[in-house]
Amino acid sequence: MKSSIVILAAAALLSACGGGSEPGTSSKSSAAEAELPLRRGDVWEVDPASAGDAQALAYLYGLHSFVRQGDGLFTANTRLTNVKKEGDVLIATLGDGVEARLEERDGKSVLAFSTGPVATLREHQAPEGTQ
Repeated sequence: MKSSIVILAAAALLSACGGGSEPGTSSKSSAAEAELPLRRGDVWEVDPASAGDAQALAYLYGLHSFVRQGDGLFTANTRLTNVKKEGDVLIATLGDGVEARLEERDGKSVLAFSTGPVATLREHQAPEGTQ
């Protein structure tokens, strides 16, 4: 189990450094998108109390924290381009055909992966002493 977590962490670091870009994503964004103001509730993160497998997948695909603006999803400086909306649910197709669904369950926002794991989301919380 520990070796799986190490492998997932290494893959997440590689992806974060630009070594594992996924098909259908773009690190380029227009100047207009870059200037959009963020509001409270636009920046989300996986709740640390979520199941470990869901947290690992979120980190692997860069969705451990993300920005949602309307129907757009942004991870770090990358806009996910394979995103569609079905009713109130946003569905992002990630690498290897895995889908991540942003939806409401039991009054909570969740990130549900097509492989099974589900992570509870919360509004991003700045570390203590920063603003």
